[in-house]
Amino acid sequence: MHPTTWGNGPMPSDTPQWQTLLESFGLLWPVKACSVGVLVGCSGGADSVGLVRLIDHAFRKAEATSPAKRPATAPPLIIAHFNHRLRASESDADERLVRDLADSLNRTCIVGTPPPEGDASCDESSLRNMRRRFFVKTARHQGCRYIATAHTAGDQAETVLHHVLRGTGSQGLTGMQPATPIAEDFVVLRPLLASQREQIRAAMSEIGQTWREDASNQDSRYTRNWLRNDVMPLIRTRLPQVNDSLLRLSANQSMTQDLLAMLADQWLTAFHQDGPRDDTGFTSFFRKPSLVGSAVGRNAVDRNAVGWNTVDWNAVDWNHDLALAVHPAVITCACQTLFARKSIPRGEMSQTHWIRLANWIRSDSAQIQNRISRGHLPGHIEVFETSHQIELAVPNNSPHS
Repeated sequence: MHPTTWGNGPMPSDTPQWQTLLESFGLLWPVKACSVGVLVGCSGGADSVGLVRLIDHAFRKAEATSPAKRPATAPPLIIAHFNHRLRASESDADERLVRDLADSLNRTCIVGTPPPEGDASCDESSLRNMRRRFFVKTARHQGCRYIATAHTAGDQAETVLHHVLRGTGSQGLTGMQPATPIAEDFVVLRPLLASQREQIRAAMSEIGQTWREDASNQDSRYTRNWLRNDVMPLIRTRLPQVNDSLLRLSANQSMTQDLLAMLADQWLTAFHQDGPRDDTGFTSFFRKPSLVGSAVGRNAVDRNAVGWNTVDWNAVDWNHDLALAVHPAVITCACQTLFARKSIPRGEMSQTHWIRLANWIRSDSAQIQNRISRGHLPGHIEVFETSHQIELAVPNNSPHS
């Protein structure tokens, strides 16, 4: 059967599975994306092929409602495929299917391959990073603002379980988000997070759309495959609703994390200040919330410190209880938010490091007379303390900067 039975033509009306899939896709698809430009990552599997068909449908619907828009000026919809060349002829067959799909929809297809002298690593992380770099580079060259990937509800459940088993923090329990900024100028969209794999396959079969099955998905040497093929089925023998439970955990934690993120953002406005940046690095200052309203805080002066040499605590813009300002969860989330904004990777920051940093900031060591060093965080980030503030000195040669 041809990969797209109806090509550019309208879908038949008797396609309930497809219509149901369209509805779940519509819950997470930002309509504005069709007016900006989208790159869709497509491996040739059912989920990503389904995503291509759904986004193509959304673009055609948007184009139909704006007939005055000329095709030459329409935002691009790019189908991107990365051929890792790990499965010889099977990998080439995946590429051919994606190219045929793009041709049948009259869309541009761009294929990436590893450089001959590139990293030969084939672990999950290396392969994922290779695809991500290709998607970002291609999106930039093609003028796409969004990069769409085909992660499903099943992928979300597996991700949350994986994070739990690795010992994640509260942020990790939220799993993947429908939209995530990447590489400053782009946003990764995951509009299938509300859709089940079985639902996508049923819809593709219903509209006559073929796909390919990747035999390597059965290789449980990869952690993701092990969770999907071995661990989750075993758990379902005792807890059949495990997927729903993990998705509920993710949704509940996302709401909690959203609230914490708002408090963290307000905390940074009240208690953080950017320091100078030069060829050697940059600094960030944190006022000690514990000194708000105290006599020491009102009169804090440290002539050896850069930053708030004189502190007007009456001007602190914090409209919540002081207990929230010194709560370690709020301070930790604020610090993690700051690291993200400053593009300081957090991979080597363990829970112990975050707790240590939060405790320094929430301390009330007003007896300190001079600026002292508290040691280093991963990435050669030195921490200094004065009577009323904590200073982070991040060098430019830091692997975290």
